Amino acid sequence: RKLYLASTTCEDTAMDKSLDASGRRTSPLHLSCMLGVDLGSKAFAEHCPEANVLTGDKGDCYTKFPAYASEAALVTTTLNPICADCSGYDNYNVSQLHIYQEEPCRSVLGSRTENCVEGGVASDVVRGLGMLPSSDPSRPTEITFNLTTMRSKDMVFSRFTARPGIVRELYHDVSDGGCGACTDENPMCGASFVVEKDGVVAYEAVIAASDEVIDIDVRDAKTLTLRTGSVTPSYWRLGGGLNYGGETEPMQAQFCDGAAWTEAVLV
Repeated sequence: RKLYLASTTCEDTAMDKSLDASGRRTSPLHLSCMLGVDLGSKAFAEHCPEANVLTGDKGDCYTKFPAYASEAALVTTTLNPICADCSGYDNYNVSQLHIYQEEPCRSVLGSRTENCVEGGVASDVVRGLGMLPSSDPSRPTEITFNLTTMRSKDMVFSRFTARPGIVRELYHDVSDGGCGACTDENPMCGASFVVEKDGVVAYEAVIAASDEVIDIDVRDAKTLTLRTGSVTPSYWRLGGGLNYGGETEPMQAQFCDGAAWTEAVLV
């Protein structure tokens, strides 16, 4: 049956029901396949591939945006798009999902030897979801995946896994107006990450730099919601370039908050 996924590779993967000894999929099902857009593109509307214009029936949707998003005739749209296998930044140098500690060691944005991938380049594709936080704290960036719809199309899975992290828009030092190292004692990086199962929080954290892999049982869940938001640091800093007030007067710190869920999959 037609699955209406982002690519034939996505569809072939979804139809593969092979499991390992622990009952997990041997071919992870990437959530970026479910957004109804080409991989590498932004999704502004929920994905209801079988919506009927004549009857107004949405049919079974793969995704849904929150209630505060705008409601169109058949779909809900959002001002906080989700990027499929991309960061959401338009600048080519930071358009991929290279979270801190996994950035290329050498790029047009500078070179370093620690917390990076030697031999990596800016164009290397990393699978996942770019979810840049909204500028309005009352309207966080959010998307809900309908697991019931996926199962109705014979997709098999039992767990959700992902690596949340920060894609830095500006690599250079904080003193030059950049993000600086996300591993600093008082980093200028960070965003909030939330996972909900059927509307109940299953994971919540503020992350600057992390190698954590979250692993959540979704066998009995009907929906899976991912949310990101901006965080206001509790500390202040002196100067820090134009992005942080300039001059030398103390200013409340601001986070570089390019939130992303890398390798966001169902297994």
